[in-house]
Amino acid sequence: MAEFLPARNQKIILKHVDHTILLVEDDPDDVLLITDALKGTSSGLTIINKKNGLEALNYLNEAKSGNDLLPCLIIMDINMPVLNGKQLLAILKNEDDFKCIPLIVFTTSSTDGDKEFCNRFNVPMVTKPNGMDAFNLTVQKFLDHCHAS
Repeated sequence: MAEFLPARNQKIILKHVDHTILLVEDDPDDVLLITDALKGTSSGLTIINKKNGLEALNYLNEAKSGNDLLPCLIIMDINMPVLNGKQLLAILKNEDDFKCIPLIVFTTSSTDGDKEFCNRFNVPMVTKPNGMDAFNLTVQKFLDHCHAS
């Protein structure tokens, strides 16, 4: 987790402009917290929220087939209904059109099994921190993984 946090009191200055982030999260409170933290760093971000893996996969397939730009980053939870984060992760990392999109699993889970699963796909798993300052700094640091398509 520490690798995602900037040094204490370090101001984050990000210049991500006109980027789209796909947030796959079913908890409305977490959606609000993550969105607020991201939007606090850049006015050029578009955040698309999908509530489960199936909605996210449908969004990505529609973007691909419509020749739209794919998101520069996917932030997703593990524990979701319909198609969970592990299932979505396995699909995305085995799909040529999507495996290059940076992906971060941001979850309340801290189990070794979930960590090992993410490691198999070389995807960082970050446990949602307690406390607003740590939460915001962690989420804002995710933008370092956002690369324009």
